[in-house]
Amino acid sequence: MLRPYWVLTISVVSLSFSAVFVRFSESDPIVIAAYRTLFASLMILPLLYVERRSIGVKIRDVGIMLGIGVILAVHLGLWITSVTLTSIANSVILVQIHPIFVGAFGYLVLRERQSSRSILGIGLGFFGILVMIGMPSGTFPQENLGNIMALLAGLALGAYLLLGKRLRQDVSISTYAFTVYSVATLVLFSTALVQGKDLIPGPDLGREITVLIIYGFSAGIMGHTLYNWALRYVPATMVSLSLLGEPVIAPFLAYLIFGESISPQTLLGGIMIIAGIYLAKQNFVPHGNKKQQL
Repeated sequence: MLRPYWVLTISVVSLSFSAVFVRFSESDPIVIAAYRTLFASLMILPLLYVERRSIGVKIRDVGIMLGIGVILAVHLGLWITSVTLTSIANSVILVQIHPIFVGAFGYLVLRERQSSRSILGIGLGFFGILVMIGMPSGTFPQENLGNIMALLAGLALGAYLLLGKRLRQDVSISTYAFTVYSVATLVLFSTALVQGKDLIPGPDLGREITVLIIYGFSAGIMGHTLYNWALRYVPATMVSLSLLGEPVIAPFLAYLIFGESISPQTLLGGIMIIAGIYLAKQNFVPHGNKKQQL
């Protein structure tokens, strides 16, 4: 039996390296996303064969997984593109704002009751977003576009988690991950083909394939898949809040590896957003404690 808290720690650290691998790659962002999900789905196949639990999945659940796969493709396409346009710090902080938007939607549209703590978090998070987007550092030529794409990727991530948290109560991790990753792969490769992208990663094929395989394993298997598995063992609040580790670790890695400093507006806005997410996430936690073997 794997120790759940160690698994969760490994998952967060692995996800924190995602932006680093994107920067290492020289391929088009959509192509990077497509190969990430392709290699991750292929790595899931042995586990799927061992479990052999895909038979018996409800038709409705299959339809939901197809939709989640499309949403994952949108999320990855937007976020990976944002990493190439703005700073890693901006990208990893802004993509985690989904609890703020979910909380605001529930409060303003669905009239859901929110604690004063959550309302404070929503307001603080939105103000932090304005600080980061409204005061571009000028270090990256297309920083504003990258920031907006990271925000949109965060919205897609929110939908991905909201739909996935319910489905994971009835569908095994291997069936869920393989189906969702495979659909995302088809959507991303189709998008790249329609856009006239070169589907062969390059310019150095050997180097690119190596980087993308490691990226698929690190982010897809050690990151997202282990994160979904941990939901069955670790308290949901702990799993949800653990994602705050990525916007803390990733900018530090960007500084060490690429010498990418954090601008004052990113630091100020980032602190507001992370604090806002922490407060707002109290009302945005996946449910389910049913145990699932890996």
